[in-house]
Amino acid sequence: MNARKILIITVASLILVDLAKAEGEKLGVTFDLTYMSKWMTRGKEGYGQQGAFFEIIDLDLWGSGFGTAVTHQSATASGYVDKQRFNYKLYYANSLFDGEPYKTKYKLNWTYKNYYGRARNIGNTQEWKFVFSWPELLSKGLEPYYISHYEYPAGSNYDISRLRVLVDNVQHIRDIASMQQSYAKVSGVEAQISLSKLVEDAIQINSAGLERHGVQLIREFEELPDVEIDKQRTLQILVNLINNAKYALSDSNKEEKLLSFRIYKHCEDRFRIEVADNGVGISEDNLTKIFSHGFTTMEHGHGFGLHSCALTSKEMGGSLTVHGEGVGQGATFTLELPFKPVGVVL
Repeated sequence: MNARKILIITVASLILVDLAKAEGEKLGVTFDLTYMSKWMTRGKEGYGQQGAFFEIIDLDLWGSGFGTAVTHQSATASGYVDKQRFNYKLYYANSLFDGEPYKTKYKLNWTYKNYYGRARNIGNTQEWKFVFSWPELLSKGLEPYYISHYEYPAGSNYDISRLRVLVDNVQHIRDIASMQQSYAKVSGVEAQISLSKLVEDAIQINSAGLERHGVQLIREFEELPDVEIDKQRTLQILVNLINNAKYALSDSNKEEKLLSFRIYKHCEDRFRIEVADNGVGISEDNLTKIFSHGFTTMEHGHGFGLHSCALTSKEMGGSLTVHGEGVGQGATFTLELPFKPVGVVL
């Protein structure tokens, strides 16, 4: 099976999964006709002074976020009949943090560009494009955006490896967005949750970075009942601790990078979550300053993260402490909070 068939099958599978989730939605069809007095591509002239028509048919596949589009571009002047291009596009679009000032829209495109007659000796190409935009960040009508794209010969097998990476990243973004929105619904109030699930969610948010740095995870979870807890604030503390551990491990020269998680009941009315790494460690002097406002050992750190986590844990009736044996010996952060099992009156 060649690379193009694998690509088509992979994308088709993704579409079918999301179509199943979008049952009852309608197929959206859009047709657009544009005339450009000078054919421009990324700020450059496509064919000198020649104009061009762009006909686009776009199908939004039943509200799934996936869509497909076909574009025909053709130069208008006599003698330029071979200056044509057909673009065949598959895309996925969605948004993060809906309802917030920092709402983020993103769109992933894969495009196959077929140059009719190989105009100007340009062969067919493929392109990946990732677009981020922030519609609510500035005043109305101003929408900042960021675009990243890769273009390469159509016959290259580069598309398969790039597809796998980008599809995994898109799925990861969707999972995180869904998870964070579910936590946001209970901001500032206590709700029922499994402590192991809470830790696993925090790991999932950092999973891409942990995998990239080759971090091995170790779990020691005592079996405890679901608890009443402020899920959002606890998650924020854990995400911050894991993120710090990730950088401590990446800066270490140890081949085996270990990150351990422990959940256990400390006493009748308290439980603890430990996050321990075997990274660069903390000097004795820094142990006393680690939770101070503005203190950081990271090159681009701001010193607010651990300070904020310590304050939040106190507000929740608990504490955040750190233990370390010195530089190069790793560090262990312990979050201790009140133990409030569901359905049990203490």
